[in-house]
Amino acid sequence: MEKTPSAEFVKSPHSYQISTIRSLLTTLTSPQSTSQSRSSSARHLLHIAHGTFSSTTSTSPEHHLHLVLGNCRLLREAGALKTLWEAIKRATEEWEVNSGVPSYGQGNGQQEDEDGEEGHYQHNQHQPILTEEEEEKERTRQEKLDEINAELASLLAVVYFMVECFRGEDQWGQDLSKLIQVPIHLNNQKLIAVPCVNLQWS
Repeated sequence: MEKTPSAEFVKSPHSYQISTIRSLLTTLTSPQSTSQSRSSSARHLLHIAHGTFSSTTSTSPEHHLHLVLGNCRLLREAGALKTLWEAIKRATEEWEVNSGVPSYGQGNGQQEDEDGEEGHYQHNQHQPILTEEEEEKERTRQEKLDEINAELASLLAVVYFMVECFRGEDQWGQDLSKLIQVPIHLNNQKLIAVPCVNLQWS
């Protein structure tokens, strides 16, 4: 994955900036991409949306805001909105597949004691006793969910920056209206964690 150092990206020709963004966007939706490469691309895109912030590129809050606005214009020009939406759909569908409650410890958790009397509880449905193999599967499942959540957090944050930058523009509103099913889709997938980034717009 091509890196996007802050100073180099800001000072690069416009054509290079657009090609870099499009390369990152392609990674998000390519069937050949791994989860690691998609997460890396999402983080790079968020860094760009955040104005490629660093002590060497941003000299003041006003300059930082200028970089955020400029970079979000680049993202929009590169067609980021549609690709981000496709990436969000893919990631939320993957989240849904991996988030189902495992079928370990099925039953009511009630077990007869040595005298044959019922009511002795070894465990219950909420706290099943897992084998080592089941525990490993559960750890793997949770790690996968954490990975997907991190990717979604980056993708949604990029969209947030773009929405704030172009708020009030008629054309931008029309572009967003084409994705009117976004809130419904996210709600159906039970997404509950969305990063909140505070920016002061003057």
